Amino acid sequence: MGFRKRGCPARSLSFVTYGQSENSRSPHATDYMRAFSRKRWNEVPFCSGEVRRASLSRYRVTGRR
Repeated sequence: MGFRKRGCPARSLSFVTYGQSENSRSPHATDYMRAFSRKRWNEVPFCSGEVRRASLSRYRVTGRR
């Protein structure tokens, strides 16, 4: 977590220690682990505008009817 002078005031970085695939033979089985070892963290959307731009889909959750 860090702070910016312009735009969204917060900058959030994250990582996971496993790969994108559970298949150990997949080239993606250790991709996140390799990125972490190279200190390439993922930037996570924090402010509403960043979240909207990064969203792939949108769902509205409501109570029971």
